[in-house]
Amino acid sequence: MEAPGQGRDPQDMPAAPPHAPTDRPTDGGPSIDEVAAAIAARQHGVVTRAHLLAAGCSRRSIDRRTVSKRFRVIHQGVYGIGPIEQPAAAEMAATLACGCDSLVSHASAAGLWRVLVGVPRPDEVRVIVVGGHRQRPGVKIHRIATVMADERTVLEGIPITTPARTLYDLASEVGYRRLERAVAEAIALRIATLEEVVAMADRQWGRRGAGRLRAVVAAGRRPDRTRSPAEEGALALIRSGGLPAPLVNHRIAGHEVDFFWPDRRIAVEVDGYAFHSSPRAYALDRRRDGRLFDEGIRVLRITWQDIEHHPEKLLVRLANALAARV
Repeated sequence: MEAPGQGRDPQDMPAAPPHAPTDRPTDGGPSIDEVAAAIAARQHGVVTRAHLLAAGCSRRSIDRRTVSKRFRVIHQGVYGIGPIEQPAAAEMAATLACGCDSLVSHASAAGLWRVLVGVPRPDEVRVIVVGGHRQRPGVKIHRIATVMADERTVLEGIPITTPARTLYDLASEVGYRRLERAVAEAIALRIATLEEVVAMADRQWGRRGAGRLRAVVAAGRRPDRTRSPAEEGALALIRSGGLPAPLVNHRIAGHEVDFFWPDRRIAVEVDGYAFHSSPRAYALDRRRDGRLFDEGIRVLRITWQDIEHHPEKLLVRLANALAARV
């Protein structure tokens, strides 16, 4: 869905028609503030000069509000309306400023798709632009020759790269594990399938980031998705220690366990203080451990303190447990 005036510089619009509403209309029509608010309500609190002129507002009334800061200037000809900036206002404003071929991309798109876990919002909005385009403050422009039609979409009115394309672009900005978590989140949220990610990596083969994305989904393997910093720390320790790779957040015998080695019949549960400190939680955990034991599964419980302060001892404990079950 394209907003009115996209594709042209917001300043390059025709003059307002003679019937343009004034600051205080006498004909009962809407005021410029009402017009701006109505447009901005559909665009995350953002409106362009082009929108306002096309709606019949006068240049003079627009300029008066930018000078008084009732309209916050985000980019040239792009304004924020209202006292509070909406969560996706920066991304919406960036695409309006850069034209109809622009798409929110890379880490900014990953943030909007909610697949970038535990990563702060980028200082600059990442935007893909087909062909040349001048830089704008607060926007990092990635100029490319073309974007395939099936790599474009719209999310809550914002032009954006599809989840699979976003993951490919993200691969050139983040490390392996952060990319793996993003892929896992996209699959868990059902906004992309493993097959779509593999196909995107194959399509972009030879370009920057494609190799890393392909490695994450090598042989059609589903990436590991952790649900807490403690689980993430435990997985990092297991990998760094060279232990066999476990299944992560795997359902077995009617219960989901944090880590599971099916050939060893060993499960590991990471006890975070917030969820396992009460007497009731303790009792429920042990009851579940007993049911898993009845299924022939040994449960090892570890804590964040084990991971953070005694990693070597924890690795030895896990290695001995796995070796004993060979």
